[in-house]
Amino acid sequence: IVATACRGNIDLIKDGVNGCIVGIDDKEAFCKKILYYSKLNDKELDNIRKQNEKLIKEFLLDKVIKEIVKICE
Repeated sequence: IVATACRGNIDLIKDGVNGCIVGIDDKEAFCKKILYYSKLNDKELDNIRKQNEKLIKEFLLDKVIKEIVKICE
């Protein structure tokens, strides 16, 4: 995942772990990162996929609902 440094993205993407974050207006860095990730081998990509699967569990609906309830109480 190559994403810009904005709300939501910075919550889901851990730079260098499961993708990367670039500046919102940094088109050059965005293109460079896409090229970088397009050249990774299957093992490297699999490691990134596993990190995404692990990190996304923090944002499962039941967990998010519990957090919202805590905030609203």
